[in-house]
Amino acid sequence: MKRVTIVIVGAVALILGVVLGAVLRGRNASQTAGSSTTRIYGINVAYSTQPFFQEVTGTGKKISSVVPGVEFVIGGPSDADSGKQIEDMEAMVSRHVKGIILFPADPSALAPEIDKTVSSGIPVITLFSDVPHSKRLTLVGAPEQDSGTLLAQRVLDGNPEFAIHKTEILVSYNKPGETVTDERLAGMKTVFNSPKYRNTVELVQVVNDYGSDAKAAAAISPVLEKHKNIRVIFGLNARSAIGAITALREGRKANGEPYKPGDVVVTGWDSDADVLDGIENGWIRATSVLNSSLCTQIAFSILDAKNLGYLYPESLQLRDLSFPAVPNEILIPETFVDKQNVAGYRPKK
Repeated sequence: MKRVTIVIVGAVALILGVVLGAVLRGRNASQTAGSSTTRIYGINVAYSTQPFFQEVTGTGKKISSVVPGVEFVIGGPSDADSGKQIEDMEAMVSRHVKGIILFPADPSALAPEIDKTVSSGIPVITLFSDVPHSKRLTLVGAPEQDSGTLLAQRVLDGNPEFAIHKTEILVSYNKPGETVTDERLAGMKTVFNSPKYRNTVELVQVVNDYGSDAKAAAAISPVLEKHKNIRVIFGLNARSAIGAITALREGRKANGEPYKPGDVVVTGWDSDADVLDGIENGWIRATSVLNSSLCTQIAFSILDAKNLGYLYPESLQLRDLSFPAVPNEILIPETFVDKQNVAGYRPKK
């Protein structure tokens, strides 16, 4: 299986040590102190009903089932409703959780709630999308700008004519303000504006799909109707590409004929089953896949280490001098998935 590594921030050995340490110390604490040592943590994600986030919440449930003394409570809105997400955070605080793993719907709206939660003694780790101007402990995610650059570069370079002839491009993503998709778009724009493509590639429009394939289709369809020569649609979240396929199937080319797989290059993000289907049937060229389960495990391990008092190394003065115990960001590389390696991302039968 071909794997493309973008960048790794931090040492793999350190990450594995934190993960294993959390499990072993949690097991020992539970065995020595009994049920009174139960530690409750929260996972609060926007777009919680998306298949992508089922892996995140499923990882939390798995940790609950295998790590003695640990329980996860799950929350978060089905869409980008920051008000609902704040309500769920407050409910978790009232349950006296020991830490929260958060995928924020709206960084500006969530920042005050994060600060309030942290000030009450409950650490928060942001997952995938960040709230940088807050008191969150760290971000665990991926190098999204580099991932966007890599995906755009590989797709455009795979079609040499895009560097010679005018190529119209459409991008579909969540909405402005979510760092995860903002950074992916910024990475792609560095390719569009590079010397190789600046004279041929035109980004005709960026549409907001709010993480919904139905809203993506509704936003993409009129753009396809107006711009009949669009050659590439980049989808920057788990549902964007599926919305693009719907719009293409319902639309018509300039000559009145229906679109066929491959007429427009479509890319996606993440590894939802229908995205993988789209790669296999030719509608989707490629997708970029986050290591969502691993990121969730790392976030939990950091929170549990902080709660149990071993996040700081005892041999150093970091704690005494109020130095941070963890990096500002922990970024795990994504994987470029196309027809050559898509089978590896299918669930076991």
